[in-house]
This record gives sequence, C-alpha cells and structure tokens, in this order.
Amino acid sequence: ISEGLENNLDIKVAEKETQISRKDVAVARGNYLPQIEGSSTLLGVDENTVSVSFGQRGRLNWSAALSGSQLVFSEPALANIRIQNLLLESQRQSQKQTQLDVILDITDAYLNMLQASALLRLRNQNVSVTRKNFDIAGAKEQVGYAGTNDVYRWESELAQDNVDLNNAQAQLWQARYNMNVLLNRPVKEDFELADLGMRDSILLIMDERLFSLIDNPGDLDIFSDFLVEEAFRNLPELKQLQYSVQAQRRSLQSQNRAFYLPSLALAAEANYVVNNYYYPEGVTPIELNTSNAALALQFPLFQGFTRKNQRDQTKIGLMQLSDQMQNLR
Repeated sequence: ISEGLENNLDIKVAEKETQISRKDVAVARGNYLPQIEGSSTLLGVDENTVSVSFGQRGRLNWSAALSGSQLVFSEPALANIRIQNLLLESQRQSQKQTQLDVILDITDAYLNMLQASALLRLRNQNVSVTRKNFDIAGAKEQVGYAGTNDVYRWESELAQDNVDLNNAQAQLWQARYNMNVLLNRPVKEDFELADLGMRDSILLIMDERLFSLIDNPGDLDIFSDFLVEEAFRNLPELKQLQYSVQAQRRSLQSQNRAFYLPSLALAAEANYVVNNYYYPEGVTPIELNTSNAALALQFPLFQGFTRKNQRDQTKIGLMQLSDQMQNLR
C-alpha cells in the first residue's frame, strides 16, 4: 500500500490535477491585481501626412507607451475567486478518493494473489496425485490385475487436472499483472508471497478488536449503522459534491447580481515620443507627449437573454448535483 501511494499513476495524475486547480485559483486572483503593459512603436508615414502634422510627425516616428489598469469592483471576478477555491477543495477530495480507491484495489489485488497462489499449489497437488494414480492403474493393467477402464479414467482425470493447473497459473499471472500495474512496476515482475493462513489474511484488512463487536446479527447491525454514519461524515465523494454545490450556488448568486451590479475599473496611460526622424525642410519638430487616466463604470443592460439562460442553466446544474448526492448517499 505504501509503495502504491508513492508510485501509482492514477494518484500521480490526481496530484497534477490538484496542482492545476491551485493555478486556477492564482489566475482568478490575478484578475484582481494591477495589469501593466508596455509597448514601443516604429511608424513610417508619407510626406503628405508629415506636412499636415504641423511638426508632430516625421517620415519615421519612434514612440513608447505605458498603460495600467486596476479592477476596483467586479462581481464576476470576485465570484470566480471564490468558485475556484471551492473547486480546488473539491479536487483535493477527488485526490483523496483516488488514494483510498488505490488502497482498496491494492489490498484486493494482494488477496487475489494469495488466493491464486494457494489455488495453484492445490492444482499442482491434484496433478501429482492423479499422475500417481494413473501410473498405478497402468502398472495394474500391465500385470493383468485391472482392466484398461481405470487407465482411461485416470488419463482423463489427468488431462482435466492439467487444464485446471494451466488456468490456475494464468489466474496467478493475471493477479501479478494487476498488482504490477497498480504499483507502476514492470508488468512481468514477480513477487515473493508469504504463506498466510485464512486468519492471517483476514487480519490484513480487519482490526482484531472488531471481532468482539460483531458477535451476533444485532451487533452487526449497530456496527453497520456506525460505518454508514462515518461514511456520511468522511466520504470524499460526498465532500466533493458538497464543494461543487457550494461553487454552483456562488455562481448562481453572481448571475443574479449581474442583472444590477456594475463593474468599476481604473485605467491610466502615458505616451512618450522617443524620437521622430526625417522631417521635410522648413518643418519644425514638435514632441507631443500625452497621458490620461479614467475611472470607468460599466452597467449591465441587455445581452440577448444570455444572463437569464446562464442562470437557468446553473439552477438545473444544482438540481442535478442534488440528485447525484442523494443517489450516492
């Protein structure tokens, strides 16, 4: 199990998915941080344009600009930050679910290997015993002590036992293959298995203290109810759905607010003339540097019923998640 938790590829994929979700949160927060851009332009124009520019432009003009913006208030951006955080928590539960599934699969695969190994030993013993009986029957037939019927019967038994032996060998190979896949080992790698009895095998998956709690059907019912309650509190699949529901509700809240809440942003820009080249004779160059700042307020008016349809879509998604949670419970 320890090796599987470290090397299993499904777990590695889930871990990468969680890392991607963390970056989604960072991207969402980045939308609320200052945005700064710089640019530089080299512009060539004809003589007529230069002539009517009153010295503001030459035939070749080099300028630079610096602009910045800052969201002051945006309900969709705020909602996205919260939603991405909830989706990150949901993905963490998905990763935990994958880990628990791998633990269960590895435990099951190991017990299957023990079972397949024990069955192979049994089939080998059957073949050995049947071959001895076949040899004895042949010896009896040669000395006239018995007829050929016994020989044919044991020959048929030996053929069937060999088929069973081959099947048992194939089952063990398959069990080892499955274990190697789960542990991300070479698929043909072999294992040295401990020779465990039935009680030892049970103790692999069950705490010995539990035996005293399930002495009779009544105790078993109480214990089962306890396990169900524990699952409701701890099951990653349920927590994953709960975080998804919270994310959908926050999305619905944002879509309702989109009908009346404005967005507010601050923007500023500065333009600087680095140099202008090749003025016509008699034209005096003029450097014109400019700057501006603006506070923009944007109100939602009409978007072709898009917001209403998006809100309805989210409501349906919430009902779907509710049905999934009820089904899972």
